[in-house]
Amino acid sequence: MRIRITVENKGGGDFKFNRILLRSDRRDEDGLIQILNRTANTADLQIGPLEDYRILTFLDSDYPGWRAFVNGESVPIFRANEQFKAVVLPPGTHRVYFSFYHDLTWKAFFVSMVTLALALCGLLICWRMRLPGASGNEKECFSVALTYAASSNTACFREDMS
Repeated sequence: MRIRITVENKGGGDFKFNRILLRSDRRDEDGLIQILNRTANTADLQIGPLEDYRILTFLDSDYPGWRAFVNGESVPIFRANEQFKAVVLPPGTHRVYFSFYHDLTWKAFFVSMVTLALALCGLLICWRMRLPGASGNEKECFSVALTYAASSNTACFREDMS
């Protein structure tokens, strides 16, 4: 068995392990995981009973905006295998809930709705201020005649209101 552990010290001081305990659990614990509900932006799981601490690795992309809750309390999400989400679970039975909420998604939605509202207002204003004759009412119709006099190189504009 090969294990690779990467520890990144972002602080300025020294980093020292006091105790390291690695366990390999060769038993299949998939029977302890029950998926209660799964959508594109959420996952609701029932885990347990666990005899000891476990790392639950959720094979879904660790994209910024994901949040994890264990028994209703917010917990940190760790990156597993450089691309998946993982949370630490203590012994016992737990309800684990993952949800995706990204501010950029809601900001883009808001900008889209404002743009749509402005476009609809613009269309309404244009409809209310439409040119005479655009309504199909014959009393509002008018015609425009443009003639060009070749001898004087001038154009004459004449509006004929019927």
